[in-house]
Amino acid sequence: MLGKSSTEAWSISFACKVFGDFADPGIPTISADLAITIRDTTCWAEDTVMGLAETLQPLSGVAPADEGSCRKLCRVRSSCAYYKWDQGNCSQVVKRADGGWLQAIAKIWNCSNTDTCREVRTATWYYNGIYCPVGADTLRNSVIYFKEGTTPQEELVLYQHREAVDGAIPGCLDGSWVIKLSSRADYKKPQMGYFEMHGEARHCASPGEVLFATLPCGPPENVTEEEVKVQKIILDDPATPAGADFWLHPCECASAAWGADMPVDPVTYEMTGDAETATYIPPPLMLVNGEFVCPNRNLLPNPGVYFETEAESMEYEVCEAKCKNHDDCNFFWHGTQSSATSCRLYSSCDSLVREIGLEGELTAMPRAPGCVVANPQECFTVSMRRQYLTSVAPATFFFWDLHAQCDMMLLLGGAGISACGRPTYRPPDYGDWRHKKKLPASFEHGNTLKVSCWNERYSAVRGSQGTSEEVLTCVNGNWFSSADEPGLGSFNCFECVQVASNGFNKIEERREQELYFFNRMELSVHSEVNQLDSGKVHCMEMKEPISEGVPAGPPSGKSWLAEAKPLYERKPTDVWKMEFLIYSANDKRTFDEEKKWAEDQGGHLVTFAEAWNWIIENPFFFADRGIDMWMPTLEPDGTRDYIQIGRPAWAVSGQSHNSVWGWPGWADDKTLQGWGSGERALLYWKKITIIGSTRELEKNKYQVFRSNAPQPYGGDPRRTWNESKAWVEKQGGRLMTRAEATIFFFNYRYYIDQGLDMWVPVEEADGTRDWIQGGNVHWAAPGTSHTAVFGRAAWEDDISLQGWTPNERILAWKQKEMVTASVWPGDVISLRNAHWGSFARAHSPIMDASGESEIPMPKEWTWERFTVVDAGSNGDVALHNFYHNGFARIRGSDNLADLLLFNFDAFDESWMAWERFQIIELGDGAIALYVPFLRRFLRMPGAGRQMDGSPQVGPLVAQNWVLEKFQVEHLDYAQSPGLVAWYKSEDAAPNWRSAVGDYAAHATHGEAKVYEAQGSGAAAPVRYVYGVAGDSRTPRVAYDFGHIVKPAYTVCSVTRVPALKNRFGACEFKPLSPLSPQL
Repeated sequence: MLGKSSTEAWSISFACKVFGDFADPGIPTISADLAITIRDTTCWAEDTVMGLAETLQPLSGVAPADEGSCRKLCRVRSSCAYYKWDQGNCSQVVKRADGGWLQAIAKIWNCSNTDTCREVRTATWYYNGIYCPVGADTLRNSVIYFKEGTTPQEELVLYQHREAVDGAIPGCLDGSWVIKLSSRADYKKPQMGYFEMHGEARHCASPGEVLFATLPCGPPENVTEEEVKVQKIILDDPATPAGADFWLHPCECASAAWGADMPVDPVTYEMTGDAETATYIPPPLMLVNGEFVCPNRNLLPNPGVYFETEAESMEYEVCEAKCKNHDDCNFFWHGTQSSATSCRLYSSCDSLVREIGLEGELTAMPRAPGCVVANPQECFTVSMRRQYLTSVAPATFFFWDLHAQCDMMLLLGGAGISACGRPTYRPPDYGDWRHKKKLPASFEHGNTLKVSCWNERYSAVRGSQGTSEEVLTCVNGNWFSSADEPGLGSFNCFECVQVASNGFNKIEERREQELYFFNRMELSVHSEVNQLDSGKVHCMEMKEPISEGVPAGPPSGKSWLAEAKPLYERKPTDVWKMEFLIYSANDKRTFDEEKKWAEDQGGHLVTFAEAWNWIIENPFFFADRGIDMWMPTLEPDGTRDYIQIGRPAWAVSGQSHNSVWGWPGWADDKTLQGWGSGERALLYWKKITIIGSTRELEKNKYQVFRSNAPQPYGGDPRRTWNESKAWVEKQGGRLMTRAEATIFFFNYRYYIDQGLDMWVPVEEADGTRDWIQGGNVHWAAPGTSHTAVFGRAAWEDDISLQGWTPNERILAWKQKEMVTASVWPGDVISLRNAHWGSFARAHSPIMDASGESEIPMPKEWTWERFTVVDAGSNGDVALHNFYHNGFARIRGSDNLADLLLFNFDAFDESWMAWERFQIIELGDGAIALYVPFLRRFLRMPGAGRQMDGSPQVGPLVAQNWVLEKFQVEHLDYAQSPGLVAWYKSEDAAPNWRSAVGDYAAHATHGEAKVYEAQGSGAAAPVRYVYGVAGDSRTPRVAYDFGHIVKPAYTVCSVTRVPALKNRFGACEFKPLSPLSPQL
């Protein structure tokens, strides 16, 4: 039988009879009926959709003559999701919000009763939805479908009713669809095809109410790339009049719907405020830091310039307030002038003017509404620098001319400029941007996406032909191009190339591409007008003439170099440190024996309160395993006790044995000890020697208060905001700001991981008080501001109203303290594991163990050298290997150690959590590296193996652990006074030996070449070593001069600036890495 309907697939049914004969003629022939149905894998479902109908283009040029031909054409066109046959016209229907309601037929390919979900549409809303197959039911000759729900009343079962199996159901015909409530009494054996449905029958559905369901599509594949500044593929919703709905350039303002995702800079995101309103005034913006101000003619009158006096300080905030409160002030400068702090207010700023002797910051004070661009730095480097170098058309940015002037001065040498601000604000009406939003996670069947390329750097191509765009259609869970190819098909975005005139290659080889554009820029040369006999130095003449053609000779007499000094003095310092010991339960000890053991180590047992706080930080050793583990404590007055550090069924973690059961007999008779599950633990204080230095740091502190905690942390843990602040200040600290607390709880994740409701008091620098969510609940994500979302809390001043997590509170604060450490930011170190005799090394892209070697490490090794980088608050650090240009880290995804390839000065505290290490001092030159976010130590599991993370533990290393401990070798710079190294030009070579000292410069990456050039006033040809910084097409060259200078130093040099002759210059030079000077 051949048949079809608009809601099913085509099918062919056969009715057969099978016969069987036996060898014995006395046995009669047997037979059985056999029904065979062959069903098409493409189903069709009537639907009403909002969209547009477009002519369905035939493949052969012949338009369909009837609905069957129209359906066949839709079937073979992969990009056809719906078709419509209307009065002889065959149309393809796509879902569009700007369309109208249309009757259409949905195509559902790869469909079958056992694999395809059903969609129910009735007049009762909670019957409606998607029901997916559970299994084939052999008794009912049907398929059982199930719909999940948020409540038990919404969990429903759908199947075809059979009276012979289920009995009669009022109103339901035999073979009709029935919807029942899911019941715990239901019996399901899908593998046997047996189902019993005992739930209440709720609805008998007509055939038109049960349809095959279409599948949604996820985001198209291969349309986004990670860690790129601008996505090359632009995605757009064709239904909206504005373009690029799901694409954002760094120069565009980001809407609230986009959020803080790439390319939005997290810092910019925090400063946007209510930027989508027409009245949002952006905050002040730094334009230039250094010796540049606005012209004096732009100063405000009376007085316009303010100096710090005994009666009035002149901090930056004071200067900002003076400008903000003056209606005509649009720019202000704050800094030092002849060692005096001063403030200048300007009505306008025609240009940037350098004043020698000034050092400060010129800031713009926006007065008009504006929006904040997504990423000012990337915006400028990717697009806007090229625009001002190649075009005279003004850009739609606030203060554009001043931004361009500052950057131009950087390109020409940067004298007098420490930093330039980047174009950050735009007029709200500069273009369409408020409609932009992140790409949805799901698209309905029949939805379309328009795809194009970022035409500033790429060109769109389909196959071998140029094009402008492509349209993708979602068809039952898969995307197809307009050419019926899967995904993007043959559509691609190819990179454009730069074409320049003759001579550009030589400029590019010298990495001075900006000079190519120099002759296109307007150039003004300014000079003060003074009489020649006035004794003043003119800006276009030299104070002392330089003799030409005098060959350089070796330095003579007393060295002109300042005496080199260490970064800091490392010396032995004794400090008390809590130690932790895990030992075998076979080595049972009485209380007195454990006390004596701790004293034999030069230490003493911890108090009960110290042990309780340690348990809060370290639930991973025994509590998480439910082990029974008692640990001894000793008070200063001699009171003895045992504290439970595990979590057995009969004792909670942190419980006192004396308080519940009294002094245990097994404390004095170890033969009675039966607890511990093969282990024992001991916590004690021990004096260790740290070879390092002591500095003052503002550290993160926190304290947990619980109703069952020992005093002074027990009792009612609830506190008002004022009581919380008073308690913190009594400890000598201050409440964290919202930003500080957000980062803290991002790393200290106990309440987030437990899904608890935990509000924590915070205070901004201006005294604004608030509470942030330190836990994670569905109504308040981690870091949520209570004031911003819910307003000021009534329970802030009344603890009786505090109902969240009633038996527990946490306070987090900042507190200054003197910290002794063996490793500080700026150090260059190597890390040796004594157990394996190997050094930790960056073996890009992984971290592994080197071959065996003693300290000192071989001088030629570079993969094992790590620069210690400041990782933000709390004294945490990151480890950067210059050779591979990456940070060491433990991946949270698989617990393996590898490198995040980033510049050493690009560490970002707001999201780089796997790369942040807490230094755990172990004494005698040894440390451990702990990642607070992951609660794991970096460890070396074996020689030559990839390094990884330990099991989750608190920040305390057990005494008998060996894989987590590393000896620190400090790779000091040259410390001798006088001339350290002299690389003569005439000796230049790929391996360039110094004429002074035992140093040899060499390429550590790529190939360095030697060239010879003359001209530009040089008396003779000059030899030089050449390499490039590299890009996607050119290998990078790194050149190491050896350990000859400290990480921060000053280079004094004679430089030649275009259009100016023989100018002296001195600049603060910050190397790419403090490992050694690198080119």
